[in-house]
Amino acid sequence: MSDLEKGHATPLLAPVAVVPVVVIAVALFALSAVFLAMKGLNLEGFAAVQGLTIALPDRLWALITVCGTGVVAFALLSPTVAWQPRWFAAAIVAAAFAGLYTNVVKRVLALPRPASVIDPAQLHIVGERLSANSFPSGHSVTSFTLAAILVLASRRPLTTALWAVPAAALIAFSRIAVGAHWPADLAAGAAGGWVSGALAVVCIVRWRAWNTINGVRAMGIIAIGIGVSLFIVDLGYPLALGLQYLGGAIAVGSGIAALTRPRLDPLLPFTRTP
Repeated sequence: MSDLEKGHATPLLAPVAVVPVVVIAVALFALSAVFLAMKGLNLEGFAAVQGLTIALPDRLWALITVCGTGVVAFALLSPTVAWQPRWFAAAIVAAAFAGLYTNVVKRVLALPRPASVIDPAQLHIVGERLSANSFPSGHSVTSFTLAAILVLASRRPLTTALWAVPAAALIAFSRIAVGAHWPADLAAGAAGGWVSGALAVVCIVRWRAWNTINGVRAMGIIAIGIGVSLFIVDLGYPLALGLQYLGGAIAVGSGIAALTRPRLDPLLPFTRTP
């Protein structure tokens, strides 16, 4: 008889996971501090990455970078609501941690973006031109928040990390490709996102009110709201409108599925037997 048949939850986020979570976060924060302290290195790193990424089509970078927008990231994750809703539940919780971190630090430091520092002739911009509140990168926060959630709330964390972390890193690097952020912003965003995702997984493991029929249906309503918003909001990347609308359709469809056929998460049952 399996653990689930006995009524016991499969362990997630074992205590041993705390060590890599902390080590990765500290390393990323330290890397960000180095870039901030050495402004020349920050500028050179930006120029080096743009020198490589400019060879690829602007549409590609627009498609990649828009995946780091909160609403699009939620939309792409929304199919899990009707399948294994722990990921979507963790993302909702993580949004509070990630949003607080991003907005507070941005407003306190108010650092300039590349468009305010670099000669326009030497800067390649894709999408809208941004000039203020550079640190940290919100898209990097979002991508690494979801990477942490996918890895730490997975049955096979190491296997999941092999694709989730590179995908998050690619989205983060796209912020340099589109001319919106410095390397320091990316590292700080990745660190904050990694911590936010880990904290969210701790929360959904400890408090499981979300893993009920009504909880799943509530997440379905949230998914539908996110999907509808993607047909209305301007994310600043017209080259990625197709993906934006596709994400909207996916989220609406996933939300409807969660409302009509809600399923509890098989890895974290709401009730346990002694």
